[in-house]
Amino acid sequence: MARVSKVLAAVLLVALAGCVAPGSVPLEEASSPSATGAADEPVGAFEWEGRVLVSAAEGLAHSRELTPVLKPVLEEGFTVDIAGAPRAIRVELFWNSTGVGSQFWIRAHSPHAASEEGHAVKDYNSESSGERRICVEIDPAEVVPGHWIFMGRPSDRTSFAGTFTMRITSPGATVTLYEEPHGHPMTDLVGVTGDSFEEGTLVDC
Repeated sequence: MARVSKVLAAVLLVALAGCVAPGSVPLEEASSPSATGAADEPVGAFEWEGRVLVSAAEGLAHSRELTPVLKPVLEEGFTVDIAGAPRAIRVELFWNSTGVGSQFWIRAHSPHAASEEGHAVKDYNSESSGERRICVEIDPAEVVPGHWIFMGRPSDRTSFAGTFTMRITSPGATVTLYEEPHGHPMTDLVGVTGDSFEEGTLVDC
């Protein structure tokens, strides 16, 4: 019964929030990762398209419990499995600007196990940009295999609605979508979490 109430509440919020503006993302040609792989090792690449909604409901896109309900109209992040021996992780964000001065930034979380109380999670945040493309890499010393979470975040929730694309490239690894909702448990929304967040380091591509 409680789950049904959550679903109905989420649907009502989306109905009140508005519609997603259509748009296409002009992808630029990505340059090779700064830490290129050897000729005989894999270079994993993964491309994902997200959707942004102009409303306060945007914040709910990062609740693991509500993600399955909101996914058809609002999806700002995803989880990928980076397997093998990654030597670099490059993250590129492309978006279509539908509002004056629309800006985006990249957020990422390192692999973590929610069941491990107090497990440290690296929290990565790029600078915001209005250039329609951001390119950053995880600091080489912090690159590890596992389930990484990546998000595209609009800096101004009132000026952007539409789609964006994120591209993950990792020499030495294979990169595939992991079927697990991204983001945080709903308890995080009220300041309760079993994870401890530490600041991660991003470097320019």
